[in-house]
Amino acid sequence: MFPVQYFLMVLIPVIVIPVLSEVVLALARYPIAPLIRASNPPNYKTTIQNIEFIHEFSTNRMGIRYPEIPISKPSREKRVLMLGDSYTEGLGVSFEKTFGALLEDKFSSANQSVRFINGGLTGTGPLEYAKLFYFVGLKYKPDTVLIILHTNDLSDTLVIPKEILRNPKAWREISGKSHPIKKIVHSLFPRLYTLLKMLKEKGGRNRPFNLIERTKKEARERGIAQENIDTWISKLPKDLLDAANRREFNPNILTASLIDPDRWTKNIDLEGEGVQEGWSAMLEILGSIVQISNEKRIPVGIIFTPSPLHYDAEYWAFQRELGMMIKSEWAERETVLERKLKRWAESQGLPFLNLAPNFRGLPLPERKKLYYPIDGHWTPKGHEFVSEIIKKWLTANKNIIAWTHESNNKELKTLELVQQGGRGI
Repeated sequence: MFPVQYFLMVLIPVIVIPVLSEVVLALARYPIAPLIRASNPPNYKTTIQNIEFIHEFSTNRMGIRYPEIPISKPSREKRVLMLGDSYTEGLGVSFEKTFGALLEDKFSSANQSVRFINGGLTGTGPLEYAKLFYFVGLKYKPDTVLIILHTNDLSDTLVIPKEILRNPKAWREISGKSHPIKKIVHSLFPRLYTLLKMLKEKGGRNRPFNLIERTKKEARERGIAQENIDTWISKLPKDLLDAANRREFNPNILTASLIDPDRWTKNIDLEGEGVQEGWSAMLEILGSIVQISNEKRIPVGIIFTPSPLHYDAEYWAFQRELGMMIKSEWAERETVLERKLKRWAESQGLPFLNLAPNFRGLPLPERKKLYYPIDGHWTPKGHEFVSEIIKKWLTANKNIIAWTHESNNKELKTLELVQQGGRGI
Protein backbone atom coordinates (compact mmCIF):
# COMPACT_ATOMS: atom_id res chain seq x y z
CA MET A 1 0.00 0.00 0.00
CA PHE A 2 2.79 2.35 0.94
CA PRO A 3 4.43 2.27 -2.53
CA VAL A 4 1.08 3.21 -4.16
CA GLN A 5 0.53 6.10 -1.74
CA TYR A 6 4.08 7.30 -2.25
CA PHE A 7 3.64 7.08 -6.01
CA LEU A 8 0.41 9.14 -5.85
CA MET A 9 2.02 11.73 -3.59
CA VAL A 10 4.68 12.26 -6.25
CA LEU A 11 2.45 11.95 -9.31
CA ILE A 12 -0.38 14.26 -8.26
CA PRO A 13 1.77 17.40 -7.81
CA VAL A 14 3.59 16.62 -11.07
CA ILE A 15 0.25 16.72 -12.90
CA VAL A 16 -1.72 19.23 -10.84
CA ILE A 17 0.89 22.01 -10.72
CA PRO A 18 1.37 22.20 -14.54
CA VAL A 19 -2.40 21.98 -15.12
CA LEU A 20 -3.15 24.79 -12.65
CA SER A 21 -0.31 26.87 -14.07
CA GLU A 22 -1.71 26.39 -17.58
CA VAL A 23 -5.19 27.49 -16.41
CA VAL A 24 -3.82 30.62 -14.74
CA LEU A 25 -1.76 31.54 -17.81
CA ALA A 26 -4.80 30.94 -20.04
CA LEU A 27 -6.90 33.29 -17.90
CA ALA A 28 -4.12 35.86 -18.21
CA ARG A 29 -4.23 35.38 -22.02
CA TYR A 30 -0.59 34.33 -22.18
CA PRO A 31 0.46 33.30 -25.72
CA ILE A 32 0.52 29.60 -26.65
CA ALA A 33 3.81 29.97 -28.55
CA PRO A 34 6.82 32.32 -28.50
CA LEU A 35 5.86 35.33 -30.56
CA ILE A 36 8.02 36.01 -33.58
CA ARG A 37 8.79 39.67 -33.05
CA ALA A 38 7.12 42.33 -35.11
CA SER A 39 9.79 44.88 -34.14
CA ASN A 40 12.63 45.57 -31.72
CA PRO A 41 11.87 46.47 -28.10
CA PRO A 42 10.39 50.00 -27.97
CA ASN A 43 12.51 52.96 -26.75
CA TYR A 44 15.57 50.73 -26.60
CA LYS A 45 19.14 52.08 -26.50
CA THR A 46 22.43 50.20 -26.62
CA THR A 47 25.93 50.28 -28.08
CA ILE A 48 26.68 47.72 -30.78
CA GLN A 49 30.31 46.71 -30.70
CA ASN A 50 31.97 44.41 -33.18
CA ILE A 51 35.64 43.76 -33.92
CA GLU A 52 35.15 45.88 -37.06
CA PHE A 53 32.79 48.64 -35.90
CA ILE A 54 31.07 50.31 -32.97
CA HIS A 55 27.99 52.54 -33.02
CA GLU A 56 24.96 53.57 -31.00
CA PHE A 57 21.62 51.90 -31.64
CA SER A 58 18.20 53.09 -30.52
CA THR A 59 14.54 52.52 -31.37
CA ASN A 60 11.42 54.65 -31.15
CA ARG A 61 8.21 53.77 -29.34
CA MET A 62 7.21 51.52 -32.24
CA GLY A 63 10.39 49.47 -31.86
CA ILE A 64 12.11 50.45 -35.11
CA ARG A 65 15.43 52.20 -35.74
CA TYR A 66 13.91 55.52 -36.68
CA PRO A 67 13.29 58.90 -35.00
CA GLU A 68 10.04 59.47 -33.13
CA ILE A 69 7.42 60.94 -35.47
CA PRO A 70 3.66 61.36 -35.19
CA ILE A 71 1.62 58.47 -36.52
CA SER A 72 -0.66 60.96 -38.26
CA LYS A 73 0.94 62.15 -41.49
CA PRO A 74 1.24 65.89 -42.31
CA SER A 75 -0.17 66.96 -45.67
CA ARG A 76 3.21 67.93 -47.11
CA GLU A 77 4.93 64.69 -46.13
CA LYS A 78 5.46 61.46 -48.03
CA ARG A 79 6.43 58.19 -46.36
CA VAL A 80 8.36 55.24 -47.80
CA LEU A 81 8.31 52.12 -45.62
CA MET A 82 11.43 49.98 -46.02
CA LEU A 83 11.18 46.31 -45.00
CA GLY A 84 14.31 44.19 -44.66
CA ASP A 85 17.01 42.71 -42.46
CA SER A 86 20.26 44.02 -40.94
CA TYR A 87 21.38 45.56 -44.25
CA THR A 88 18.26 47.73 -44.22
CA GLU A 89 18.44 48.42 -40.48
CA GLY A 90 22.04 49.52 -40.96
CA LEU A 91 24.11 47.19 -38.79
CA GLY A 92 27.65 48.56 -38.79
CA VAL A 93 26.93 52.28 -39.15
CA SER A 94 25.30 55.07 -37.16
CA PHE A 95 21.69 55.87 -38.09
CA GLU A 96 22.45 59.05 -40.02
CA LYS A 97 24.79 57.08 -42.32
CA THR A 98 22.26 54.38 -43.27
CA PHE A 99 21.10 54.44 -46.88
CA GLY A 100 17.55 55.19 -45.72
CA ALA A 101 18.62 58.31 -43.83
CA LEU A 102 20.71 59.39 -46.82
CA LEU A 103 17.73 58.91 -49.14
CA GLU A 104 15.65 61.20 -46.90
CA ASP A 105 18.21 63.96 -47.40
CA LYS A 106 18.32 63.36 -51.15
CA PHE A 107 14.54 63.47 -51.68
CA SER A 108 13.35 66.00 -49.12
CA SER A 109 13.08 69.66 -50.03
CA ALA A 110 11.81 72.91 -48.57
CA ASN A 111 8.39 72.18 -50.08
CA GLN A 112 8.06 68.52 -49.17
CA SER A 113 9.38 66.16 -46.52
CA VAL A 114 10.09 62.58 -47.64
CA ARG A 115 10.58 60.02 -44.90
CA PHE A 116 12.26 56.68 -45.53
CA ILE A 117 10.98 54.80 -42.48
CA ASN A 118 13.52 52.15 -41.47
CA GLY A 119 11.66 48.88 -40.94
CA GLY A 120 14.80 46.74 -41.04
CA LEU A 121 15.24 44.05 -38.37
CA THR A 122 18.62 42.41 -37.80
CA GLY A 123 18.63 38.60 -37.83
CA THR A 124 15.20 38.20 -39.43
CA GLY A 125 13.62 37.02 -42.66
CA PRO A 126 10.54 37.52 -44.86
CA LEU A 127 8.00 36.47 -42.21
CA GLU A 128 9.31 39.15 -39.85
CA TYR A 129 9.24 41.68 -42.70
CA ALA A 130 5.58 40.84 -43.19
CA LYS A 131 4.84 41.07 -39.48
CA LEU A 132 6.48 44.47 -39.14
CA PHE A 133 4.62 45.65 -42.24
CA TYR A 134 1.24 44.50 -40.94
CA PHE A 135 1.48 45.25 -37.21
CA VAL A 136 3.75 48.32 -37.25
CA GLY A 137 4.45 49.74 -40.71
CA LEU A 138 0.86 50.25 -41.85
CA LYS A 139 0.22 52.46 -38.81
CA TYR A 140 2.52 55.04 -40.42
CA LYS A 141 0.22 55.16 -43.49
CA PRO A 142 3.06 54.71 -46.03
CA ASP A 143 2.79 56.08 -49.55
CA THR A 144 5.21 53.45 -50.86
CA VAL A 145 6.54 50.10 -49.63
CA LEU A 146 10.03 48.84 -50.53
CA ILE A 147 10.65 45.14 -49.85
CA ILE A 148 14.43 44.90 -49.51
CA LEU A 149 15.58 41.29 -49.86
CA HIS A 150 18.97 39.77 -49.05
CA THR A 151 20.97 36.71 -50.04
CA ASN A 152 20.07 34.62 -46.98
CA ASP A 153 16.32 35.29 -46.93
CA LEU A 154 15.55 31.74 -48.05
CA SER A 155 17.37 30.28 -45.03
CA ASP A 156 15.52 32.73 -42.78
CA THR A 157 12.10 31.63 -44.05
CA LEU A 158 9.89 29.34 -41.97
CA VAL A 159 7.98 26.70 -43.92
CA ILE A 160 4.45 26.90 -42.51
CA PRO A 161 0.96 26.09 -43.84
CA LYS A 162 -0.33 28.44 -46.53
CA GLU A 163 -3.63 28.94 -44.75
CA ILE A 164 -1.68 30.52 -41.86
CA LEU A 165 0.48 32.62 -44.17
CA ARG A 166 -2.69 34.00 -45.75
CA ASN A 167 -4.06 35.06 -42.37
CA PRO A 168 -1.96 37.99 -41.07
CA LYS A 169 -3.68 37.97 -37.68
CA ALA A 170 -2.25 34.48 -37.06
CA TRP A 171 1.34 35.48 -37.80
CA ARG A 172 2.16 36.49 -34.22
CA GLU A 173 2.00 32.91 -32.90
CA ILE A 174 4.07 31.19 -35.58
CA SER A 175 7.15 29.44 -34.20
CA GLY A 176 9.92 27.32 -35.69
CA LYS A 177 10.87 23.65 -35.53
CA SER A 178 11.39 21.81 -32.23
CA HIS A 179 12.32 18.38 -30.86
CA PRO A 180 9.47 15.75 -30.89
CA ILE A 181 9.43 15.52 -27.08
CA LYS A 182 9.24 19.29 -26.80
CA LYS A 183 6.32 19.24 -29.25
CA ILE A 184 4.45 16.80 -26.98
CA VAL A 185 5.07 18.93 -23.89
CA HIS A 186 4.03 22.04 -25.80
CA SER A 187 0.81 20.38 -26.98
CA LEU A 188 -0.11 19.47 -23.37
CA PHE A 189 0.93 22.72 -21.66
CA PRO A 190 1.44 25.32 -24.42
CA ARG A 191 1.44 28.47 -22.27
CA LEU A 192 3.58 27.04 -19.48
CA TYR A 193 6.04 25.70 -22.05
CA THR A 194 6.22 29.12 -23.72
CA LEU A 195 6.81 30.91 -20.41
CA LEU A 196 9.62 28.56 -19.38
CA LYS A 197 11.25 28.79 -22.81
CA MET A 198 11.26 32.58 -22.74
CA LEU A 199 12.72 32.63 -19.21
CA LYS A 200 15.44 30.20 -20.31
CA GLU A 201 16.35 32.34 -23.34
CA LYS A 202 16.46 35.50 -21.22
CA GLY A 203 18.80 33.84 -18.73
CA GLY A 204 20.98 32.42 -21.47
CA ARG A 205 21.84 35.89 -22.79
CA ASN A 206 23.59 36.69 -19.50
CA ARG A 207 25.68 33.53 -19.29
CA PRO A 208 29.29 33.23 -20.54
CA PHE A 209 29.35 32.13 -24.17
CA ASN A 210 31.46 29.22 -25.40
CA LEU A 211 31.22 28.84 -29.17
CA ILE A 212 32.99 25.48 -29.40
CA GLU A 213 30.92 23.78 -26.70
CA ARG A 214 27.64 25.12 -28.08
CA THR A 215 28.53 24.09 -31.63
CA LYS A 216 29.76 20.62 -30.61
CA LYS A 217 26.46 19.95 -28.88
CA GLU A 218 24.42 21.03 -31.89
CA ALA A 219 26.65 19.10 -34.30
CA ARG A 220 26.25 15.87 -32.31
CA GLU A 221 22.49 16.33 -32.17
CA ARG A 222 22.53 16.60 -35.96
CA GLY A 223 24.58 13.42 -36.31
CA ILE A 224 27.73 15.11 -37.60
CA ALA A 225 30.78 12.85 -37.29
CA GLN A 226 33.24 13.58 -34.47
CA GLU A 227 36.08 13.60 -37.02
CA ASN A 228 34.41 16.49 -38.88
CA ILE A 229 33.86 18.37 -35.61
CA ASP A 230 37.52 17.97 -34.62
CA THR A 231 38.70 19.12 -38.05
CA TRP A 232 36.48 22.19 -37.86
CA ILE A 233 37.78 23.07 -34.37
CA SER A 234 41.40 22.72 -35.49
CA LYS A 235 40.88 25.21 -38.32
CA LEU A 236 39.00 27.91 -36.37
CA PRO A 237 40.76 31.29 -36.57
CA LYS A 238 41.70 32.05 -32.96
CA ASP A 239 41.06 35.79 -33.20
CA LEU A 240 37.53 35.25 -34.54
CA LEU A 241 36.83 32.50 -32.00
CA ASP A 242 37.87 34.78 -29.13
CA ALA A 243 35.77 37.63 -30.54
CA ALA A 244 32.73 35.36 -30.84
CA ASN A 245 33.13 34.25 -27.22
CA ARG A 246 33.26 37.92 -26.21
CA ARG A 247 30.05 38.45 -28.23
CA GLU A 248 31.90 40.85 -30.53
CA PHE A 249 31.55 38.73 -33.65
CA ASN A 250 28.59 36.88 -35.16
CA PRO A 251 29.17 33.23 -34.14
CA ASN A 252 26.93 31.93 -36.92
CA ILE A 253 29.54 32.97 -39.47
CA LEU A 254 31.86 30.35 -37.96
CA THR A 255 29.37 27.63 -37.02
CA ALA A 256 27.55 27.53 -40.38
CA SER A 257 30.53 25.90 -42.10
CA LEU A 258 30.11 22.85 -39.83
CA ILE A 259 26.38 22.82 -39.16
CA ASP A 260 25.18 23.81 -42.64
CA PRO A 261 28.08 23.76 -45.16
CA ASP A 262 25.68 23.95 -48.11
CA ARG A 263 23.93 27.04 -46.73
CA TRP A 264 25.02 29.40 -49.50
CA THR A 265 24.48 26.85 -52.27
CA LYS A 266 20.89 26.55 -51.07
CA ASN A 267 20.42 30.31 -50.89
CA ILE A 268 22.16 31.32 -54.12
CA ASP A 269 21.86 28.29 -56.44
CA LEU A 270 18.50 27.29 -54.91
CA GLU A 271 19.63 23.67 -54.74
CA GLY A 272 19.38 21.24 -51.84
CA GLU A 273 17.04 19.67 -49.34
CA GLY A 274 14.03 21.79 -48.42
CA VAL A 275 14.84 24.55 -50.91
CA GLN A 276 11.68 24.31 -52.98
CA GLU A 277 9.43 24.28 -49.90
CA GLY A 278 11.30 27.26 -48.48
CA TRP A 279 11.18 29.16 -51.77
CA SER A 280 7.42 28.62 -52.08
CA ALA A 281 6.87 29.78 -48.48
CA MET A 282 9.03 32.85 -49.05
CA LEU A 283 7.09 33.89 -52.17
CA GLU A 284 3.81 33.26 -50.35
CA ILE A 285 4.88 35.62 -47.57
CA LEU A 286 6.08 38.29 -49.98
CA GLY A 287 2.88 37.86 -51.96
CA SER A 288 0.87 38.58 -48.82
CA ILE A 289 2.67 41.92 -48.38
CA VAL A 290 2.01 42.79 -52.02
CA GLN A 291 -1.66 41.77 -51.83
CA ILE A 292 -2.35 43.85 -48.71
CA SER A 293 -0.52 46.80 -50.29
CA ASN A 294 -2.61 46.42 -53.46
CA GLU A 295 -5.79 46.46 -51.43
CA LYS A 296 -4.69 49.70 -49.79
CA ARG A 297 -3.43 51.12 -53.11
CA ILE A 298 0.15 51.40 -51.88
CA PRO A 299 2.81 51.05 -54.62
CA VAL A 300 5.44 48.36 -54.01
CA GLY A 301 9.01 48.02 -55.23
CA ILE A 302 11.49 45.14 -54.77
CA ILE A 303 15.21 45.67 -54.09
CA PHE A 304 17.82 42.92 -53.84
CA THR A 305 20.78 43.69 -51.54
CA PRO A 306 23.59 41.20 -52.25
CA SER A 307 26.08 39.63 -49.88
CA PRO A 308 29.73 40.22 -50.84
CA LEU A 309 29.57 36.63 -52.13
CA HIS A 310 27.80 38.14 -55.17
CA TYR A 311 30.61 40.56 -56.07
CA ASP A 312 33.90 39.52 -54.42
CA ALA A 313 35.29 36.07 -55.25
CA GLU A 314 37.91 36.49 -52.50
CA TYR A 315 35.36 37.03 -49.74
CA TRP A 316 35.29 34.67 -46.75
CA ALA A 317 38.41 32.66 -47.57
CA PHE A 318 38.39 31.42 -43.97
CA GLN A 319 34.86 30.07 -44.49
CA ARG A 320 36.10 27.97 -47.39
CA GLU A 321 38.94 26.68 -45.21
CA LEU A 322 36.41 25.68 -42.53
CA GLY A 323 34.41 23.66 -45.04
CA MET A 324 31.78 26.04 -46.40
CA MET A 325 30.77 25.55 -50.03
CA ILE A 326 31.37 28.89 -51.80
CA LYS A 327 31.59 29.35 -55.57
CA SER A 328 33.70 32.06 -57.22
CA GLU A 329 31.27 32.22 -60.14
CA TRP A 330 28.65 33.86 -57.92
CA ALA A 331 30.77 37.03 -57.93
CA GLU A 332 31.15 37.06 -61.71
CA ARG A 333 27.65 36.80 -63.17
CA GLU A 334 23.93 36.81 -62.42
CA THR A 335 23.05 33.98 -60.04
CA VAL A 336 20.01 31.70 -60.00
CA LEU A 337 18.65 33.62 -57.00
CA GLU A 338 18.91 36.98 -58.76
CA ARG A 339 17.27 35.57 -61.89
CA LYS A 340 14.35 33.98 -60.05
CA LEU A 341 13.70 37.07 -57.91
CA LYS A 342 13.55 39.16 -61.07
CA ARG A 343 11.11 36.74 -62.69
CA TRP A 344 8.91 36.74 -59.58
CA ALA A 345 8.85 40.55 -59.53
CA GLU A 346 7.92 40.58 -63.21
CA SER A 347 5.11 38.10 -62.59
CA GLN A 348 3.73 40.44 -59.91
CA GLY A 349 4.13 43.53 -62.10
CA LEU A 350 6.59 45.01 -59.61
CA PRO A 351 9.62 47.20 -60.37
CA PHE A 352 12.79 45.34 -59.41
CA LEU A 353 16.26 46.66 -58.62
CA ASN A 354 19.15 44.21 -58.39
CA LEU A 355 22.09 45.94 -56.71
CA ALA A 356 24.57 43.12 -57.46
CA PRO A 357 25.51 44.27 -61.01
CA ASN A 358 26.29 47.74 -59.66
CA PHE A 359 28.76 46.29 -57.16
CA ARG A 360 30.26 43.98 -59.79
CA GLY A 361 30.72 46.95 -62.12
CA LEU A 362 33.29 48.57 -59.83
CA PRO A 363 37.00 47.75 -59.76
CA LEU A 364 37.67 45.15 -57.05
CA PRO A 365 39.65 47.56 -54.79
CA GLU A 366 36.65 49.93 -54.83
CA ARG A 367 34.21 47.12 -54.03
CA LYS A 368 36.23 46.15 -50.97
CA LYS A 369 35.79 49.64 -49.51
CA LEU A 370 32.00 49.19 -49.46
CA TYR A 371 31.78 46.38 -46.88
CA TYR A 372 33.48 45.17 -43.72
CA PRO A 373 35.86 42.39 -44.84
CA ILE A 374 34.90 39.87 -42.13
CA ASP A 375 31.36 40.76 -41.09
CA GLY A 376 30.20 41.62 -44.62
CA HIS A 377 27.79 44.47 -43.77
CA TRP A 378 28.16 47.76 -45.59
CA THR A 379 30.50 50.50 -44.46
CA PRO A 380 29.39 54.17 -44.57
CA LYS A 381 30.79 54.28 -48.13
CA GLY A 382 28.68 51.25 -49.00
CA HIS A 383 25.51 52.92 -47.74
CA GLU A 384 26.32 56.09 -49.70
CA PHE A 385 26.92 54.03 -52.85
CA VAL A 386 23.62 52.15 -52.42
CA SER A 387 21.65 55.32 -51.66
CA GLU A 388 22.75 56.90 -54.94
CA ILE A 389 21.68 53.86 -56.97
CA ILE A 390 18.31 53.60 -55.23
CA LYS A 391 17.74 57.32 -55.71
CA LYS A 392 18.24 57.00 -59.48
CA TRP A 393 16.02 53.93 -59.61
CA LEU A 394 13.19 55.56 -57.68
CA THR A 395 13.45 58.71 -59.75
CA ALA A 396 13.15 56.61 -62.92
CA ASN A 397 10.16 54.64 -61.63
CA LYS A 398 7.31 57.13 -61.56
CA ASN A 399 4.91 54.30 -60.77
CA ILE A 400 6.55 53.69 -57.37
CA ILE A 401 6.98 57.30 -56.28
CA ALA A 402 4.96 59.65 -58.44
CA TRP A 403 6.33 62.71 -56.67
CA THR A 404 9.99 62.37 -57.72
CA HIS A 405 11.80 64.61 -60.19
CA GLU A 406 12.29 63.72 -63.83
CA SER A 407 14.98 61.12 -64.35
CA ASN A 408 18.31 61.76 -65.98
CA ASN A 409 18.74 59.09 -68.62
CA LYS A 410 22.52 59.32 -68.49
CA GLU A 411 22.45 58.30 -64.82
CA LEU A 412 20.38 55.21 -65.49
CA LYS A 413 22.86 53.26 -67.60
CA THR A 414 24.28 51.35 -64.64
CA LEU A 415 20.90 50.34 -63.28
CA GLU A 416 19.20 46.99 -63.80
CA LEU A 417 15.51 47.79 -63.85
CA VAL A 418 12.24 46.02 -64.44
CA GLN A 419 9.64 48.66 -65.28
CA GLN A 420 6.15 47.27 -65.86
CA GLY A 421 2.62 48.35 -65.14
CA GLY A 422 0.23 46.07 -63.28
CA ARG A 423 -0.48 44.87 -59.79
CA GLY A 424 1.27 46.60 -56.93
CA ILE A 425 2.05 49.77 -58.88
